[in-house]
Amino acid sequence: MNAAIARSSTEGVLRHARDLPLVLAALVHAGVASALVAAAPRGVAVVPAVLALAVGIAWSSNTLAHVHLHQPLFRSRRASYAFSLLLTVTTFIPQTVWTQRHLAHHAGRPPRLRWTAALGGELLALAATVAALVALQPGALRVVLPAYLLGLAACRVQGDAEHSASIAGATPVAAGVSHYGRLYNLLWFNDGYHAEHHRHPGRHWSDLPALRCPDAATSDLPPILRPLGAVRGHLLGALERLVLRPSALQRFVLERHRRALATALQGLDRATLRTVAVVGGGIFPRTARILRELLPDAQLVVIDASEESLRLGRSMLPDAAIEWRAARWSPADERDFDLVVLPLAFVGAAPTPTRAVHLVHAWWTDRRGDRSVPVSFALFKRLSVLLPGSLR
Repeated sequence: MNAAIARSSTEGVLRHARDLPLVLAALVHAGVASALVAAAPRGVAVVPAVLALAVGIAWSSNTLAHVHLHQPLFRSRRASYAFSLLLTVTTFIPQTVWTQRHLAHHAGRPPRLRWTAALGGELLALAATVAALVALQPGALRVVLPAYLLGLAACRVQGDAEHSASIAGATPVAAGVSHYGRLYNLLWFNDGYHAEHHRHPGRHWSDLPALRCPDAATSDLPPILRPLGAVRGHLLGALERLVLRPSALQRFVLERHRRALATALQGLDRATLRTVAVVGGGIFPRTARILRELLPDAQLVVIDASEESLRLGRSMLPDAAIEWRAARWSPADERDFDLVVLPLAFVGAAPTPTRAVHLVHAWWTDRRGDRSVPVSFALFKRLSVLLPGSLR
């Protein structure tokens, strides 16, 4: 009875009772930000305080403020404006400016700032906040100013990444790039469903998982980490070199991947897998070596952008039946293959198979795909099997 009364009371204030976690999160964020500013740390303690405030600015802008500008959380216009003022002073970003810029982004036109009474009130609230800091805690400015600039930079990275699979050298995807990681979408209130949001901007944030687009461009990294995709590729490439010389480690890696690939191929008609692309398999060509055993009649093509990696691969696997191709993989290349194997270091949008079966190396915690096969917990890897529509 009490729970029903509480729910009814909440729904009377909020447009959706499901938005209560956002309101509570805004209050927690305001409390933490206020505590950091009031502490006005000095010396090396400034660094974690600046980082914490910057993360809070970027997180609040892309979650609380983003949801609120599309669908105000409160039924009352005054309550909604009060919430906008709270977001303004905790992020140091006038919410009217954020709203006008973001709606222009959805409309595909350049942003144009328009003066409104609401904007005037937000600027007054910001001016009052800065004046209070200068008068009561001037030392806090050494934390607030760099945190604000870093937070704006993080917002820019987030915004660009939501329309790119990797940022560096990538072509923007106007319809948005989605990330379906559970933890990210829990903490970011389904912000990862970005392609879905662009197709249904008026739908409530909690409805987006049910609107998942099968043809959406996706990434296995959340937006804020997407620029690190290239760095991840270089790091994993360096780790690959650790197993170039025959050793117990190399035998372990080969055995675990042989077992995983054999399991992944179970249930598939191997006779139909006539052409196979192994992407990025140049440095240590274990996948090509294993598939040569498992699919002896298939034409194998190793595709790697690095000539040096291909040279190393050919020296370890001198098989004339294998084609070594120096090129970057494009999803359009799928039409030439029956099976595509993508590496853990792959930089780009997650594949959406239309013709070929895809085997995608993934982290242990990533269970995407139609099937997921463990490789090794010690390597923290698994293999995802993605089937084209005709095989499901």
